[in-house]
Amino acid sequence: MRQSGLIVVLLGAGLCGCAENETPVPPTREAPSRDAAASEAGTAADQEAGGQQAFAGLKFDVPASWQQQQLSPMQMGIVAAKFSAGADSDVQITLSRSSGGLEANLNRWRGQVTVTEGETLQTITAAGTDATLIKLTGDYSPGMGRPDLADGCLLGVIIPQPQQDYFIKATGPAASVDEIEDQFREFVASASVE
Repeated sequence: MRQSGLIVVLLGAGLCGCAENETPVPPTREAPSRDAAASEAGTAADQEAGGQQAFAGLKFDVPASWQQQQLSPMQMGIVAAKFSAGADSDVQITLSRSSGGLEANLNRWRGQVTVTEGETLQTITAAGTDATLIKLTGDYSPGMGRPDLADGCLLGVIIPQPQQDYFIKATGPAASVDEIEDQFREFVASASVE
């Protein structure tokens, strides 16, 4: 009888995953791992970020309503930062650096949108230099296995820089991109060299 009681106690401690002198964790709640907790803390800090921030050599005034997103492993090393914006957080804004020249990159963006409302192309000022803004509205095909978006919009800016150009791109439903366009333009206009 004594042995079976000891087995029950040991079995119960093993099922709880507790060592001696530890408080058992109720089975309905899982404690997050240290990596998950650190990741959640980093994401929460990113989501609350606003004000002036530096990304890959340029500083920007980030709207308080924009939520910084974690980069996927595929984006790391290519994308400097990613945000979501809009009432439903359905607009994605990415910042990146690349080479290839102005026309080649504008044409790459043109290839992602089957334009239904024409194209806006403007010269604006960003980071103390002339930059190019393009707005394309229509069916958006982001590529790389991501789903197409009917009635989408790509709003992008290319800022020439000495070593690699700087790219800022907002994509999402056309109505949502229109909603944040003023914020986007202010964000781009706030750019300064780090």
